Amino acid sequence: MDNVLNINPGGRDPRAGGPDAVERSGQAIIALLQQAADASRRNEDRAHARAEQLAEEVRDLENRMQQLEAHARHYQERATQAEKWLLRIYTEIQQRLIEPMGEPEQQDTRRQADR
Repeated sequence: MDNVLNINPGGRDPRAGGPDAVERSGQAIIALLQQAADASRRNEDRAHARAEQLAEEVRDLENRMQQLEAHARHYQERATQAEKWLLRIYTEIQQRLIEPMGEPEQQDTRRQADR
């Protein structure tokens, strides 16, 4: 009952009070409406401030996400380039080192088969 405003502070029946009671009741109602309007404005201000704060956080997160996506693309390109180099190095090793080593054996095998 703390949140309830007593619109009849004298404790008398407002119907018995005449025009003064109507005046007091009207003023009390207007005061309650003003309190409700003030509370509504404060709530709206808080909600608006929070919405702005959240919108700013969303913008910051979107910017960060774009940065991370750019980094991911960069490192993906580097990984692709590294894979190409590894394939080239592997091919060079095969052609220059492994295959030439196998040729003398093949020649020896052919010589033995010819005998």
